[in-house]
Amino acid sequence: MMQLMIALGAAASAGWVLMFLEWNRRRRIADWFTESASALATAPIGVIVFDRSGRVVWKAGALIESIRITWSSALGMGGDWAKLQAPVMRAVRGLPSDVRWRVGGMVMEATVRPNTAESLYSGAIVLLRDVTVEENVSEDLRDLVESKDRLIASVSHELRTPLTSVMGIAQLLADPDTQLEPGEGGALLAVVAEQSADMADIIEDLLVAARIGSSHFVAVSETIDLAGLVGNVVANHNRRFGYDVPISGPRSYAIGDPLRIRQIVRNLLSNAEKHGGGDIRVRLSADLSGVHVDVLDAGPPIPQELRGSIFEPYRGSEHVGRTDSIGLGLTVSRQLARLMGGDVVYKHDGEQACFRLRLRGAEFESSRAADEVLTRAV
Repeated sequence: MMQLMIALGAAASAGWVLMFLEWNRRRRIADWFTESASALATAPIGVIVFDRSGRVVWKAGALIESIRITWSSALGMGGDWAKLQAPVMRAVRGLPSDVRWRVGGMVMEATVRPNTAESLYSGAIVLLRDVTVEENVSEDLRDLVESKDRLIASVSHELRTPLTSVMGIAQLLADPDTQLEPGEGGALLAVVAEQSADMADIIEDLLVAARIGSSHFVAVSETIDLAGLVGNVVANHNRRFGYDVPISGPRSYAIGDPLRIRQIVRNLLSNAEKHGGGDIRVRLSADLSGVHVDVLDAGPPIPQELRGSIFEPYRGSEHVGRTDSIGLGLTVSRQLARLMGGDVVYKHDGEQACFRLRLRGAEFESSRAADEVLTRAV
């Protein structure tokens, strides 16, 4: 009898010891979760622990607090967060997975792993990250790569056409058996000169686009007879296309780089020729903001939401209805104008499209300098 009592006492003692050890283990686990929650309170992530039934039993992290939803019922809501349900239940069965999806204006990424540790909360553990910025950057990079691919195809197309003409005429003139009528040789050479000019313009835009952001690219600043310079560019345009583009407005003087201003005006005329609606005209004007060169045509308005992007590199041509243009002319023109203290803008008054080049006016700059001298003297 005594031995039975001793055995029962020993069993009871062992039971109490096991109960104490289990209580102590649970307390340590609970303390660890509490400390972890405090450590993660400011971390820009979220950690959610699910039990084997898929119920949320623990959560922590600044991202969790910022989302502010009822996590205990999140998986049953049937909305965006229900996308976690299947990965969590797979993790409970021991199958890890990753998922990325949009939740309102955010892009969330969840790393879902089985939680097989011998603890209070075995089941699944989810690490959440807000990858909205990363996703947007990735989309921008994909768009840029696609734009560069279009650029390569477009450059090949635009250079191939004039190059084919030049090579064909050169081979024709080099053939000793070629017999030409009087005047035909000169006409062919004129075509070679025109097509060579086209290629030079394309290459110049490409070179400027590649160099304009570097410290080696500079624009000179001098006083220019703007009306005379624009008149020369328009005259060249008229010879190439066989019709006269009218010019109106007073004689005005600007401050800038004549080579770059010529490039801008040429690009704006070329843009109107390729994408405009005909009836191209050039108008000069001046006010306190500077001197202006307006290139107008009868084309339809560009949608308001696309007007900003027509000046983006490699994209402008997509928005004005042409996909075989390299889409650099407007970008380069705006960058050059801003480098000289001006700008290129687009507007439409309901009847005509207008790309306006604004430059610093020589008269206005001289008057302002004189005013500053007088002010200092006073």
